[in-house]
Amino acid sequence: MDANPTTTAVGEGVYDYVSAPYESAGAVGNVVGWPNPDEEPGLDSPFESYPNATRDALERRNDRVRDLLGDVHE
Repeated sequence: MDANPTTTAVGEGVYDYVSAPYESAGAVGNVVGWPNPDEEPGLDSPFESYPNATRDALERRNDRVRDLLGDVHE
């Protein structure tokens, strides 16, 4: 496994980041490009295939990102 993976965002949006080696512990994050939160599939519910800790962590982050983007777009 690559110790330094990279991902390229293709445009404005919200992208989930899941650390593969630590996903079962809920090591997740979001990359945000200041989009309208109502138009972001990246803020949808996390995949059912993720472990519960990962899903919970992503949903908490998604809630924070929705709040932040809502403030920016008001």
